[in-house]
Amino acid sequence: MRMVLTLAGVVHRFLLAQEFRLLIVALASAPVLWLIEHGVDHALFTDRHVLQDIRPELDRAAIAPIPDAVKPVLAERGFRVCESRPATSRIGYFVNNRIVRRLPKIHDRMRQFRCFDEDLGARLHDHIRRVGGGFYDYDGDYIRFSSTDESHPASNGRVYLLSIPWAPRTRTLVAVACQAPIALCAWVLVRKRMWPWFREGYRSDRVFRTAAASVLSTGVVLLVPAILTEAYLRWRIPFTDTERPVLFDPELGFLFPPNTRIRWTNRRDFWVEQTSNSLGFLDREPALPKPDGVFRVLVIGDSFVEAQQVHLAEKMHVLLEARLREALDTDMVDTVALGHSGTGQSNQLAWYDRYGADIDADFVVLLFHANDFTDNSALLQGVMNGWDPWRPPKLFHEPDESGATFARVGIDPDWVSHRVHQPHVLGRRGRDSRWQVIMDRYPETRAMFGDWSPSEFPDCIFYAHELPPVFSRALASTEHALRLFRERTEIRGEALLLVITHGVVANQYCADVVDGNGSRSRDMLNQLKRITEIAGRVGIPVLDLHRAFAERGDWQDTEFAHDNHWNALGHRWAAEAIADYL
Repeated sequence: MRMVLTLAGVVHRFLLAQEFRLLIVALASAPVLWLIEHGVDHALFTDRHVLQDIRPELDRAAIAPIPDAVKPVLAERGFRVCESRPATSRIGYFVNNRIVRRLPKIHDRMRQFRCFDEDLGARLHDHIRRVGGGFYDYDGDYIRFSSTDESHPASNGRVYLLSIPWAPRTRTLVAVACQAPIALCAWVLVRKRMWPWFREGYRSDRVFRTAAASVLSTGVVLLVPAILTEAYLRWRIPFTDTERPVLFDPELGFLFPPNTRIRWTNRRDFWVEQTSNSLGFLDREPALPKPDGVFRVLVIGDSFVEAQQVHLAEKMHVLLEARLREALDTDMVDTVALGHSGTGQSNQLAWYDRYGADIDADFVVLLFHANDFTDNSALLQGVMNGWDPWRPPKLFHEPDESGATFARVGIDPDWVSHRVHQPHVLGRRGRDSRWQVIMDRYPETRAMFGDWSPSEFPDCIFYAHELPPVFSRALASTEHALRLFRERTEIRGEALLLVITHGVVANQYCADVVDGNGSRSRDMLNQLKRITEIAGRVGIPVLDLHRAFAERGDWQDTEFAHDNHWNALGHRWAAEAIADYL
């Protein structure tokens, strides 16, 4: 007990001593050289040589010649291969993009650098070619390397360079220089200060009294801020883990379990708790059958209608109902929402067929977002989610070779047993694995994918001027699904409106992303043109929210800073635009 209290007293004296401040300064300043040496923007004590004449080798590997003047330096000092790309990030999206729009020249000069792992020798040749991953090797005349992702160094538009230290052991010297101040400071504190304090306190008869006072005062100093911090976080952050259970219905696809609590957060912008209704959607319980004399609007869509990011009272369809009631001066108006993440119009048709007659809407609103073309394609969804495209958990409609007729690809109750391998692997690497499995399982799909590779994000391809066959098929599937919606609503005497979200044009990810195939030119208006032309052929009126938002202000104000879904303002503007249209 005496030793424990003595140690507590030493800690207390240390926290109040000047040496504690010196230690903080040492810890804060010592890594500066290391951060500069290994930082993403600069490298101290190194020379850089940009690689020229980068050519494809095999698969994902590229090869570049080493000039004769540089070869002796590489052999003497060693080197690392670094990759640079424009400094774009979704982190700080709200601020960064405002700066970028005003200072485009500065943004063009900003580059992020990432240096690859050390050279591991010629045994990596096959690994570089097949897997990539930012490895390289050097045979004296050429550098063979891959990119840090699944794009190809010869066509992804990035700069690759050699980072050559000024001296052979520069990195080791810098590491020692960073660690020496910390070691010296720690030795001085322990040997010259803390040990004498401990020895003095342990031998003193007043140890219990002084140590108890020290422990009490230190505990109060630490405990009070901890309690206040905990109270603030509990007030601001009601929960930290998401709760999003999903129910698979063999006739409808994925829904929420009825009457279940759903918690959703990105741990930065929103913490929202909601309860699903008896139909399995995040909406109020609809009045079924519809009361006499009520004008009902049915809103169908994906995650923008599901709207897990905002509370129920802030959702677009709820605000639309309130605005229509105010404009018409009547309570005989209501809205019902059917929305779930990751769905397109082809998938959503199953919901309408099940619930459309009971809901008995007077006006149906279909919400179209930038990823809906992809969501309407069984093949692209198979690549994205790891489903067997012909045994999916959602409803699809796929065209035949002529494109004149469509086959209904129904929901397979046993879809799990047939799914593609590696459904848990995200990003380009996961898409590539699933794409390969699908082509091996169904060789006829090779021609459908054409020149597309998983290094190109599917949603962004619909902005290109020329589309590979599988993407043209997705357009046809979307048109067929919209035509089925129009036919069904006409039979029931319901008006139909296609609402196109602002993200179809203002898709920041597709505007910034560098595709693996640099030759595929794009226009950010192409997707809007395509869906508008499709709606015109089908005979469905269109409301463009990008134009409607532009009339009200800056569309970026309608998204969360770290999530591209609508915030409360985005839902309000969408509700106002639809109400004004009606």
